[in-house]
Amino acid sequence: MLIDILGAKCIGIEAVPVTVEVDIAHGIGIHLVGLADVAVKESLLRTVTALQSLGFRIPGKKIVINLAPADVRKNGSGYDLPIAVGILAASEQKHFPGLDKYLIMGELGLDGSVREVQGALPFADLAAGMGISGCIIPLRSALEATECNDLSIFGVETLTDVIRILEEQEDCSDLLVCPETLRPGRDGLLGDNRSRGGEKGSGDSCRRRA
Repeated sequence: MLIDILGAKCIGIEAVPVTVEVDIAHGIGIHLVGLADVAVKESLLRTVTALQSLGFRIPGKKIVINLAPADVRKNGSGYDLPIAVGILAASEQKHFPGLDKYLIMGELGLDGSVREVQGALPFADLAAGMGISGCIIPLRSALEATECNDLSIFGVETLTDVIRILEEQEDCSDLLVCPETLRPGRDGLLGDNRSRGGEKGSGDSCRRRA
């Protein structure tokens, strides 16, 4: 089953789209292609470990991950998150009706936590220009992206947060980040900068496009 996830790559101050294609078929091994640097290649071990730590299985088949376009070099750890989402969807362990609505980037910890990546604002500008609904990016990176007013920006801390958003089975407005709800966070972090589901109108104030 072939799954496409929208990611991105920064070139200077602008971002260009990168499609993370994941296919699972008969065979063995996990194969990453598409001009990936060492950090991207290392993402396979991080991603597999993170998925297993959350109770998911790695299919005993051939998993091919292609970062397209193949003639553009990919660097950094931000492709961990779209690769993990692709494996879950392609292996049919999860169904993600919201998958084509978002640009997804983020580094995974071995425990399934999501770590910050560079380029959040260019990613958001790219997503807005492509006409998609929003971005799913690490919470520590999300505040930068809120300068782009035409998008829903979700700030996530774990892979479980991402799954919640993409499954579209519950209200995830508590994960939206926007300037209107800024509050001092713990140790200067963005822990309280997301909308709060219990506050009147909090979700609507952050959601730019359904």
